[in-house]
Amino acid sequence: NKGVLSLHQKYCDLMPAGHRWRNICDAMGSMHLMQILEVDRAGDENHLQEVDSAFNGATIYPIKKIREKNPQYDVGEDGQRCEHIGFNLGFQTAMFMNPKWAMNVHPANPGGPSGWRAMKNVFGFLFATKLTFIFPLQILLPMIIYVYAIMVLGMELLYPLLIRIMVVAIVKTKSRKIIRRSALPLHTSKET
Repeated sequence: NKGVLSLHQKYCDLMPAGHRWRNICDAMGSMHLMQILEVDRAGDENHLQEVDSAFNGATIYPIKKIREKNPQYDVGEDGQRCEHIGFNLGFQTAMFMNPKWAMNVHPANPGGPSGWRAMKNVFGFLFATKLTFIFPLQILLPMIIYVYAIMVLGMELLYPLLIRIMVVAIVKTKSRKIIRRSALPLHTSKET
């Protein structure tokens, strides 16, 4: 996961410090999504995951650690970090996420902005200088690879297989007709 995390950090560093992108790149990064899906699909709810910080759940902080480390809510050096991340990093120790504690919100009422407010945020990032090229590339490139792979599989594997199946079916159908005709008497009883 260290390699994926370093790619994710490069993704977040596409925009300079202080840009709003730095705050939401965690939610929009495909590398971060890969890690979340890996944990979700593992299906082992008893396995704790080490994290620097986490969201969409509940956290239990030992009061002794809070007094000892004195973590503070902050928004980072560039003012674009969620405040809970600064608090969690202030412990300077490993934290663990328990998948059983995930909070599931109703699909009709998700967390965060919605409607035009959400669209305004999305368009703000889409038309930023460096991100204008990155977002379509992030979506289109995997789609092109996927479509090409399916097309090649279809043309090289499935199409020849279907042709063979149809040829065999046609030959069997014709041979049944020939057998049926040969089973018929060649001349009628009037001729005999």
